[in-house]
Amino acid sequence: MILPRHTHWNRYENRVLLLIATIAFISRAALAFRPQSTLVSYPFLDDTFFVLSIARNVAHSLWFSVDGLHLTNGFHPLIVLLYAPIYLLWNDPNSAIRSVYVISAFLDSIFIYLLASLVKDLSKAPIRVSLGVTPAIIAALIWAISDSVLFHTSNGLETSLVGVLLVICCKLYIQIWRS
Repeated sequence: MILPRHTHWNRYENRVLLLIATIAFISRAALAFRPQSTLVSYPFLDDTFFVLSIARNVAHSLWFSVDGLHLTNGFHPLIVLLYAPIYLLWNDPNSAIRSVYVISAFLDSIFIYLLASLVKDLSKAPIRVSLGVTPAIIAALIWAISDSVLFHTSNGLETSLVGVLLVICCKLYIQIWRS
């Protein structure tokens, strides 16, 4: 289990974290519903289309290839395998790109909750700043509203997935260290 047994959220913290994660999800997923003319602009990068081309080719049984002929490297295979089923669902490349924005938003929302949980795990004593705000809530809020984070986690690359996996590893390490 990822969450250590000493992490307990009270009703207030649960509601606030759910609100923060939901607002973050909506703000990031909203990028998917932009007009087609601006869909592939900010925050997507040229490397994003490299990864998406590989994912499209994997979905169509052409292995890890950008052009469908030659094998390639220099990408993160886990995100490609996560994106490949999108190309089985959608024939339209724009719908696939919209799906990538939604997946990134979902992963970032999971990260927000896990980050708050990690901060709470690392706190030795319950700390309340004011109005019931805890360091875990502050960490989640800072992550959710940062435009720099928005750029790096919504760019279609593996950054949001890597963040989730990194926090899970940190939580598991803490769990092992404490036992």
